[in-house]
Amino acid sequence: MAEPLTTVELVRAYLALEEDGPAADETYLAATVSAVASRVATWLEPPAEGAEWPDHVRHGTTMLAARLWKRRGTPSGVETQGDFGAFYVQRTDPDIAMLLGLGNHLPPKVG
Repeated sequence: MAEPLTTVELVRAYLALEEDGPAADETYLAATVSAVASRVATWLEPPAEGAEWPDHVRHGTTMLAARLWKRRGTPSGVETQGDFGAFYVQRTDPDIAMLLGLGNHLPPKVG
């Protein structure tokens, strides 16, 4: 069986989160990681028997889970207010799309 696309530990390290967060946060983080990993697995061709997911797919999945985790507190898209007005969370992330081969980064197919 292939290695998981991402883990709670990888997302926590990517976001530099402390290990002992509130229990509700830990539960939501685990649910977010699980949901993202299962969704990404439906978008992509699974690796061959005995093969692992490529590093770019695993990292892209980690980035997407981290992005959704970070967005949980910004349902309207506003991350913070500053002297120059509101700062918004970008709706799409071209880096994640590139790593996962989504949107404009879909590989060409014939037929």
